[in-house]
Amino acid sequence: MLRYTSVYLILSSVLISTVSFGAVEPSPLSALWQFRADPQDIGRKYRWFANDLDEAKWMSLSTHEWEGWEKQGHGGADLAWYRTSFQVPDSFSGKKYVYLYFSGVDLDAWVWINGSTAGEHTLVKEGLEHLDPAGDNRRHRFWFEPFELEIKGFLRPGLPNN
Repeated sequence: MLRYTSVYLILSSVLISTVSFGAVEPSPLSALWQFRADPQDIGRKYRWFANDLDEAKWMSLSTHEWEGWEKQGHGGADLAWYRTSFQVPDSFSGKKYVYLYFSGVDLDAWVWINGSTAGEHTLVKEGLEHLDPAGDNRRHRFWFEPFELEIKGFLRPGLPNN
């Protein structure tokens, strides 16, 4: 589950990766995620990150489309949520580390896995919240900055994960 605070989604590649003996074993996640705009910022209050969430009001969206949600027919809101389900093999429980990699997001991202906060990639966390959106291109480059989260403790190997 991801929560974004901008009008565009730039999430070109999301994958889970394990590390064993220095070797990285990537496993790409589906490009098709569930999407829901959150113009009133009610998603946290109503626990849109919960595993048992009813997705009837959610729409499908490709995270590999560089044109953002507006160009995919999901009108302009400054805040939106994305969710997907994925399964990891039982063998992941024997891995020392399991990472979730993002090639970039626009702008801030909070990540939940199986209803628990797994981490964030935000201007505030990186100490960049003071940057002028119109005059400092470091803020713009932040959209394209890859990041990863170590998520092994949040996963349920052999079961669906959200």
